[in-house]
Amino acid sequence: MKKSSILFALTALLLTSCGGEEPSKASISSEQDSVVSEEFSVAFDDPEDTDPKYEFQFRASLAEDEDGNAIDLSRKLSYMDSYFDAPSEQFQKKLALVSFAFVVAAQTKAQTESFFDTIGFDNVWHSPDYDVPETPATVHYNLGHKAMDGYDVVALNMNALAYGEPWASNCVAGESGNAMGYQISADIVMPDLLDYLKQYEGKPTKIWMAGYSRSGAIGNIIAETLLDEGTIEEKDLYFYAFESPAVIDATAKKPHPSIHNVIDSGDLVTHVFPKAYGLVRAGHDIDIYDSHAKEILEAYDERLVLPKFFSQFASFSNDAEFCNYITRLLVAKTLTSPDSSNYVPDIHTRADYVNSGVEAYLSYLVGLIMKLPSEGLTAMMDALTANGISLTQEDKIYETARDVLSNFDVEFDDEQLREACNGLLAFIKTNAAGLALIIAAPSGRANAMRSFYLHAPEGVLPMLLCYQPK
Repeated sequence: MKKSSILFALTALLLTSCGGEEPSKASISSEQDSVVSEEFSVAFDDPEDTDPKYEFQFRASLAEDEDGNAIDLSRKLSYMDSYFDAPSEQFQKKLALVSFAFVVAAQTKAQTESFFDTIGFDNVWHSPDYDVPETPATVHYNLGHKAMDGYDVVALNMNALAYGEPWASNCVAGESGNAMGYQISADIVMPDLLDYLKQYEGKPTKIWMAGYSRSGAIGNIIAETLLDEGTIEEKDLYFYAFESPAVIDATAKKPHPSIHNVIDSGDLVTHVFPKAYGLVRAGHDIDIYDSHAKEILEAYDERLVLPKFFSQFASFSNDAEFCNYITRLLVAKTLTSPDSSNYVPDIHTRADYVNSGVEAYLSYLVGLIMKLPSEGLTAMMDALTANGISLTQEDKIYETARDVLSNFDVEFDDEQLREACNGLLAFIKTNAAGLALIIAAPSGRANAMRSFYLHAPEGVLPMLLCYQPK
């Protein structure tokens, strides 16, 4: 299982432990699966016989075979140079699909080289970050080129499916402007892209970009900057991002229809950061969410089994509504008075999020957790599980984290770790009690796990294959 999935489980476990007693079944208004499967049929778009084919394969880490190993999924996708003859503002499903394969290939240099070779791109350049230790700002990216009939295409893909330490920057919003954690990484990629483009100065040049999740957000900033600064015209940019959080300053956003954000609104990541923070995605969204997600995934591969969806407390009836409900609870204003002994500032605004310390607590803890090897992450989860409700006591989370980090030789500042653990605990107990209550219920945990599956590539690809542009 990928580190990110274990991090998700740790977060759910922490919220559960701090939420008090689990609600009884009587407190749940509906435990019925909301998916209606009668008379529903699944049809996946396949390449036409006349199209060139690209054999696309990736590892689905959230699904396992009979031996408990991650499964490999594959699909034949179309690729044609003529995609770049169509208007960039037009959403092209076939280009979206091959862009999906392109961004998954960014996990390694070898995969990207194989991809470029298959579709006839040359002059491949790799980010040096592939070969050095990660930092919170690290982003792995690759550039390639192809001479078309009458113009050149420069292609950029960025990895966000296999990384560790940069998770810390995913928590950093900053008080203003584009989300700071992503802006810093975009500022690393941009100079290399501009230098690469200089090789084709004086020629008509188009740019093809692909990003996923974190790298889709970084790409949002890069694409918006390229267009806003006039480095490239709208008609010459083809950017497809998948499952990206919102990281663009809404006050500075301009309409850029060549930026296509393919999102599944049932994926909680697409609801980060909250709307109250004044952050949006660049360009426009193409929402591929389908209430029949369970059937779609299982039709694609019977091993892709989603937990069933529960309508809870009559507050949400589908995955997208559940995600909206969770983000609203997270940034709700505290009901406690500043004069109260248990008062903890809320995170209703970006300034609150930064100044309350929650941003720093999360960033620091996530950065440490992602330095653990897989067995260390498992040990952390086991230790938290063993402590259960006692985690609500001051210093208990700190002591648990300290012992596991020490056992696996992860360096940390003791006082900073204590402050982060206790600060986050106080916030959850005082301001996120409603959120903890939802996650504590078995149905809430099932919904949360569904959301995580819907963020994974094996959740997105089947729904994109079924999506019919309107």
